[in-house]
Amino acid sequence: MARLSYDRLLLSDTHGQDAYRRALTQALRGGEVVLDVGTGTGIHAIFACQAGASKVYAVEQDDIIDVARRIAAANGYADRICFIRGSLMDVHLPEKVDVVLGSHGLRDLFRLLPQARDHHLKSGGRILPARVELFCAPVEMPDLYRERVDFWKAGHFDIDFSAVRPYEVNRLHDCTASPESLLGPGGRLASFDLATINTPKLRAVGESRIQRAGTLHGVVLWVTQWLTDSVWCSNQPPSPYPGDLWTQVFFPIGEAVTVEPGCHVSTALQTAGPTWGSIWKWKILVKDQSGNLRHCFDHSTVVGTVLLPARLKRQTQDYRPKVTARGQALCRVIAAFEMGETVGEIERQLIASCAEVFRHRDQAAEFVAQAIERYAQ
Repeated sequence: MARLSYDRLLLSDTHGQDAYRRALTQALRGGEVVLDVGTGTGIHAIFACQAGASKVYAVEQDDIIDVARRIAAANGYADRICFIRGSLMDVHLPEKVDVVLGSHGLRDLFRLLPQARDHHLKSGGRILPARVELFCAPVEMPDLYRERVDFWKAGHFDIDFSAVRPYEVNRLHDCTASPESLLGPGGRLASFDLATINTPKLRAVGESRIQRAGTLHGVVLWVTQWLTDSVWCSNQPPSPYPGDLWTQVFFPIGEAVTVEPGCHVSTALQTAGPTWGSIWKWKILVKDQSGNLRHCFDHSTVVGTVLLPARLKRQTQDYRPKVTARGQALCRVIAAFEMGETVGEIERQLIASCAEVFRHRDQAAEFVAQAIERYAQ
């Protein structure tokens, strides 16, 4: 199970796990009902039980949930932890909870926890983490920039691949920044209260003063999560987390530029799209010691995404979708689920009615198995 390598890193993260254990001890008084979003091995669900929770709903969509059940049973918590396999979108709990908790990186944090809050948290309930702060700093990272961006400048096998570079310079890149890579101190861009945040969009501006001479390659973003008023965890460089568990996010600029002490780097971040963080935009201004603008870089992940005209058209508000042959097959399968038919019966019906889609029994079997995984129990 490939997932176990990731969970091994999580359990090796004594900094973060100790923070969650202390936060749950502070937040729970005894008898609370808790929802653990993305429980993994169930470690936070067990922490919640140890802190006094009377019931924990542990939601996980990966196969690791079967291992988590065994871990809970082996440690005497099987009677208090209810493991639910599936996406948070599909979960229906029998009751509202007192506490929602989850340990997630930047890209899932603002998507999953507010959703769990809106659907499952009691009025006046608590969410852990309670508050999230975003920080960024200008960085000199020549190796990363050469590997991810300038790699495409050079020809390979006597072929010019420079057309790829504009895509890479408009993408976000996970990285592990060292304190030595920072050209200036990190500045706080924004603070969000997860108990009240309702918008999938972010707008934040920050400025940092260059403290040492070097080459600016972009900015690095990190997150500080306040689990309670006094307990926090952060992946600020140098990150205390093992390996690549919680990396920072690197926002590159179009061309590396030389900077001197006293220069200013202004960063404006914005997210857009139907879900939080589906589109990122960043504008980075470099000013000299006198405040004169020297460089302006404007980037967007829209530019960094290969979108064919037909795909763009399908995303417009006035586009009228038409059901494909595979879509019709899916409708037949879901209808068969509702009728209580067996897997074998459904496969035979697909082969008979959708011969243009399923030429072999194995194709129909795989299609039905995927539909069961996503839309059935």
